Amino acid sequence: MTLATDRAGHPALHVIRRLVIFITALLALSALSGCSTGLGVSRQDDLVGTRSDGADSYSGRYMASYHGFTGTETLFGGTGKHTTIHVTGRVSGTQGTGTILVTDGSDMKRPLPIHRGAFDQTYALDGSSFYIYASGDHFTGSLTLISKEE
Repeated sequence: MTLATDRAGHPALHVIRRLVIFITALLALSALSGCSTGLGVSRQDDLVGTRSDGADSYSGRYMASYHGFTGTETLFGGTGKHTTIHVTGRVSGTQGTGTILVTDGSDMKRPLPIHRGAFDQTYALDGSSFYIYASGDHFTGSLTLISKEE
């Protein structure tokens, strides 16, 4: 039995192995190349309210009426984007605590400053992770949130 060889006389399987490694490396690089996947964002079916998506996983509108909600929903965000995101809205509650949280380059969730129920904050994204969350502790009330790229 004779094995097929390339021009240099190496077995053809050697060339195929190099091709497979090259294609795998290209796929890995494209997966890590700063594209916004939004993989950490809650699915619409898992949200209490209704999300209207914008151009990507970072932007859109979210409206919800909560009744005794305890937990956290990931509304918008992703990784790898270099832009400015403007987050505005209003939280109004009759019971419990409702908070909007963000992560900006770390895993630590920080509350947005809310004044008289309204919030208005701008973030310069540097390509690391950025997520916006709605969090409640026995919260009954409403939330309107708009996240848009500037």
